[in-house]
Amino acid sequence: MKPLDDELRNALKRVEPPPGFAGRVMARVEQLAEERARTAAKPVRSRAAWSPASWFGRRMSLSFGALATMAAVVLLAVGIALWQQHRIEQERREGEAARAQLIEALRVTSAKLNHVRTKVREVTGDGSLMRTPGRHRTNSEPLFDGTGSGVLPAA
Repeated sequence: MKPLDDELRNALKRVEPPPGFAGRVMARVEQLAEERARTAAKPVRSRAAWSPASWFGRRMSLSFGALATMAAVVLLAVGIALWQQHRIEQERREGEAARAQLIEALRVTSAKLNHVRTKVREVTGDGSLMRTPGRHRTNSEPLFDGTGSGVLPAA
């Protein structure tokens, strides 16, 4: 045989355990069994019945950090929704104010134009609004010819 085989045979040779070894092992096994029995006999404190875990029909472990994070997300979503609603309402109020200003400006402009129109009629004497050289337009004639050129053909 080779020397390696001899070394392996010597290393793997059966050795008798020291005296009392079996007793120590059995004592340790009994001790571990008693500890497990005590631990299993203790009632496990369950979570409150109102916990989110009970809503889903299973037990879930939620830490304080997870609950705080969920609460922060909900508060953030509600805050964003309220801010967006406020912004929409503010834009609506601004639009209504701009509309009221525009209506008032149109009313004032209409009044001024009517006043100017009255003065022009008083000055021209015949009630015409436009004068062309050598020709007077009456109120029954149109201002434009409808062709898009913006002027009346010469008469």
